[in-house]
Amino acid sequence: LLKMPELISFEVSGSYLGYRFSNNAGTKYIDQVFLLSSAVLIDITEHFGIAAAADNMLNQSYIDRLGFPVPGIEWSIKGSLNL
Repeated sequence: LLKMPELISFEVSGSYLGYRFSNNAGTKYIDQVFLLSSAVLIDITEHFGIAAAADNMLNQSYIDRLGFPVPGIEWSIKGSLNL
């Protein structure tokens, strides 16, 4: 987490998922993958903020643990209200 002036934060995270067996017999597996994500968090006021994030920034194609294919980069924008 990198803290810039008081109102802006930037964070980068990565995770590695190794080979994972996908059946009880151990004959099928899901490939390994490295995922990189980042987010920018901006406090607009004391009570309101916004965040923009990108998950899977390396655009890896992989299968999740439930067997579903995962698309490329996932973008999101979120707002928060703190009362």
